Amino acid sequence: MDDEDLICPYCGAIQNCHEPDEISSDMCHTECESCDKSFWYSVTVRRDYFPYKEDDEDTSEEETDEMD
Repeated sequence: MDDEDLICPYCGAIQNCHEPDEISSDMCHTECESCDKSFWYSVTVRRDYFPYKEDDEDTSEEETDEMD
């Protein structure tokens, strides 16, 4: 079990067919795959970006290709 797992609050079963949420939400509704009970959950989606500069050689080649 990790932070990616959705767990039923009634029977504790991991929801294997649950698709990962793409956006954060305070109120989502689903039904347990194991005990069939309905429950609400909230989700926080986080994205981390790590931009970096390209090497000078790579950038020069791309600029040259665009001019052709």
